[in-house]
Amino acid sequence: MESNWRRSGYIFAAGLIILLVVWFQTLSHMISILWDVEAFAHGLLAPVVSISLIWSRRTLLAELSPGSSWIGVLIVTGASLLWLSGTLLDFALFQHIALVTAVQGLVIGSFGISVYRHLLFPMLFLYFSVPFGYELVTPLQHLTASLVIGFLDIIGAEYSAQGMLITLPSGIYEVAEACAGVKFLFTSIFTGVLLANLLYDSWKKRLAVLAGSIVLPIAANAVRVLLIFLIAELSDQRLAKGFDHLVYGWVFLSIVLFTLISVAYRYADKPLADQNIDLLGDAAAMTSGAGHSTVAIVLLMIAAPTAVSTIAPQRLHMDTLKTPAVVQPLNISDASSFRILPDTDLVARPSYLSAKSQWSSLMRHNGVVFRVHLASFESLGSGQRIFQPGNSFAPEEWKQVGLKKMCVTARNCNSLFTEIILRRGDSEMLAWTQYSIEKSLVFNSVDEKLVTAWARLRQAPSNGKVIVLSAPLAGNLEQIRASFREFLSTTDAVHDLNGVGDVNVGNGGLCAG
Repeated sequence: MESNWRRSGYIFAAGLIILLVVWFQTLSHMISILWDVEAFAHGLLAPVVSISLIWSRRTLLAELSPGSSWIGVLIVTGASLLWLSGTLLDFALFQHIALVTAVQGLVIGSFGISVYRHLLFPMLFLYFSVPFGYELVTPLQHLTASLVIGFLDIIGAEYSAQGMLITLPSGIYEVAEACAGVKFLFTSIFTGVLLANLLYDSWKKRLAVLAGSIVLPIAANAVRVLLIFLIAELSDQRLAKGFDHLVYGWVFLSIVLFTLISVAYRYADKPLADQNIDLLGDAAAMTSGAGHSTVAIVLLMIAAPTAVSTIAPQRLHMDTLKTPAVVQPLNISDASSFRILPDTDLVARPSYLSAKSQWSSLMRHNGVVFRVHLASFESLGSGQRIFQPGNSFAPEEWKQVGLKKMCVTARNCNSLFTEIILRRGDSEMLAWTQYSIEKSLVFNSVDEKLVTAWARLRQAPSNGKVIVLSAPLAGNLEQIRASFREFLSTTDAVHDLNGVGDVNVGNGGLCAG
């Protein structure tokens, strides 16, 4: 039996080394995110926890006879296809999931199903090392803001709210991304899943712990944000800033985790020593012994990730934004009712650092002053994207407080724009934005990656266009909208996006693609 363990261990070690070598960029990218993004820091502990749990079961495992399994080949092959899909889509999450899934397949292929089923929890726990879920920040911001507003109503505080901005007598407070509590939530779920496995046999109690690990940090985070606002309000904003803010955050996180762990231990229904879970049943028939099949299994498990990493058209890499394109002024016909104004900071200028070309000018129409900003992108892909850090339709200090879709009817087309209302202090700004790749409108990074992946598969161009119209908002919402519509229905910016820099009046509408 010892020789079987030694042979399986050699197989697994060889497969793991080759996997990490051929997918090294994926591994380094995943580790860099876990290290740099605080919300995912718990992912660095996931492999440590998994290895510790496996080590704690060494006595039980010693009684088993390991053997190779063809199921491992299927899993590694599926993971390799997922990795290749992530490469085509420039979607790092798929590659990260594929890496962890391939490790699952290596364990099954090297040791067999009967061993893997006794390691099911620690192996699945490795998925906590995959950094995902940051998309929850915005929904959690809205939920936190709603809860804070509800608490303010309960205590009878005087306030006004607009989006993420809450105005109290001493000033304006923002429920920012840091207030969303995503770090609290991820750490709590990480802890809750571990406690549910270690302390409970009852699935009802396990689900109760998991539910508590989700609800508790969300509620506690809302209370934390409320207290920070109230402390700042009562101290005339002298306290609850900077380091104080950080300390309050860590204190609350500690309280949340202490509460969760204390309650979980209070109602535990199994000893810590009893950690074996058996969810897969008797799968010994799917496990093969040593011999020629073992050699084939090893070769196929190694071949799959090696093959896709070789044929992949583009490996995952972390490109930095290139040197920003020079922003050129727009030109417009003298016969137009739109007049170009000297460029000032009256209306904040967007910035698209990875664009090939940009044009921007202030215009006046029927008393409305607004900015037109155009940007073009060539051969979108990793390192050059529309939705990428550094690219923004407004400077960071402007906070979004409203959003809706606007259908603009132009002479030759119907064009869909996203209307956003932003606020900075007491000032507000209205912006219409439109993003397109060739003839397809895109609204987020997922749309962009799907469209560019399809273009890459067809060896078709994937050039992007951005149109942003923005104006100060001072009670003249409909007047601004009317000027925006008039501009979009009487001008054609195709030449601008191709690099000429002229706005031709009367050519039938500024349409995507």
